[in-house]
Amino acid sequence: MSYEKTQIAEFRLNIIYSQARPKFRFCLNGTTRAYLPLPFLQSLLAVAIHAVFLGYLYATIRAINRFGLGIRQIFSSIENKQLAWLRTLLIGYAVAWTVSMMYCLTAHVFRSVPGTEWVAGAGAVTGFIFINFLMINSLRQPVVFSGLAADQAALLEEEPTPQFDQTLKVRLQQLMHQEKPHLHPNLTLEQLSRKLGAPSREVSRAINQGFGCNFFEFVSRYRIDEAKSRLADAANQANILQTMYDSGFNSKSVFNTAFKKETGFTPSEYRRRALQGDIRP
Repeated sequence: MSYEKTQIAEFRLNIIYSQARPKFRFCLNGTTRAYLPLPFLQSLLAVAIHAVFLGYLYATIRAINRFGLGIRQIFSSIENKQLAWLRTLLIGYAVAWTVSMMYCLTAHVFRSVPGTEWVAGAGAVTGFIFINFLMINSLRQPVVFSGLAADQAALLEEEPTPQFDQTLKVRLQQLMHQEKPHLHPNLTLEQLSRKLGAPSREVSRAINQGFGCNFFEFVSRYRIDEAKSRLADAANQANILQTMYDSGFNSKSVFNTAFKKETGFTPSEYRRRALQGDIRP
């Protein structure tokens, strides 16, 4: 049996090779402490790699959640900027890695659960599907993966929040009622701020504190009010889809969800009840 000794400071790691069962022998100040089978150390290393990767997945999912909240402070239309699909994909991949880590523990460390060799193959297939799904959706949403512009990202930086300007709140309400910028489907906080002649950060603060909502919700409320008015107008012959576009929405799913949340009815139900005089816009 051949062996090799390596000394680092006070520690010496003696590796004893045998054809049957290679082992690590740890020594401290010349005293042998333990024998560890090489497969056992390899399994522990695999578990450690899994744990680190799961930590990165957790941090990424949290970053996606923060991004989802952040874009609502800047954009009024977020259909092509949402990353819910990526969050779901990462959660599923985290589950797969957790199963793989449990396999490493049970099959190699504790030497139990026979017949679980299929887990390794399933992990490879899962990784292949993950990479390809991620690549396809990245190509479909290149704007999102390029990140926010520097001025947009600056608006999301946390800072002390002084009291908002009441005058700015009044001016904002007047602008929304008179010029109706919410009818523009791709309205952004920066565009609205330019119309007001005020810094974007102050406008955002006025919306958050003065109206108790973010920019996306603020604009959505005005769009819902516009849709309610149009649906309750007997002279309006436009169908639901056209009314949605005329009100500033450009996504049917977002429109239906926001409309029912605000009114308790679907757009078609609201139109029918409004025309019958059961409800008022």
